[in-house]
Amino acid sequence: MEKTMIFKALRDKVVQVNRGGSESKVGKLVAVKDDYIALLTKDDGVVYYQTKHIKSITENVKHNYNLDVKVLDSAEYLPENFMKLLETCKYDWIQINRGGNEKVDGIVNEVDDGILTIVDNKEVVRIFIKHIKNVSIGEMSTKD
Repeated sequence: MEKTMIFKALRDKVVQVNRGGSESKVGKLVAVKDDYIALLTKDDGVVYYQTKHIKSITENVKHNYNLDVKVLDSAEYLPENFMKLLETCKYDWIQINRGGNEKVDGIVNEVDDGILTIVDNKEVVRIFIKHIKNVSIGEMSTKD
C-alpha cells in the first residue's frame, strides 16, 4: 500500500508520528499533501512533516488522547508540496526539525534551488530542504 494512501486513510484521526525520539509527535492529522502532512498538536500547533522522513505512524485505538484543539480551517488551501509550503513562509518565523541536534529556528529569507535560507540573530543558515524532517511556522518559540 502506498504511503500517501495510508496517510489519507488516517486523515482527521489522532495519530502518533514516529514511535519516539525528538521528532515524535501526537496530534490530529489534518492534511495530506503530495509529499508532506500537517499534524495539529496540542502544544506545538501545526507541525508539517515531509513524508519521506516519517518512519511510522500509529493510530490511537486504545487510548483516548484529549486533543481539545480546533480543526485547521485552511487545510484544503495548503500548497500541494513541501517546497511550495516553504515558499509561502518568506519573512515568517519558522522552526525546523523540532527536536534534536538539527533544530534551527529563525526568519525565512529565501527558498531557492533546494536550499532554505533563514536568519537567526546574526547568523545566516542554509539548510538543504531534502534533509528537513518537519517545520512549524509562526511565532518565535520560547520553549526549550
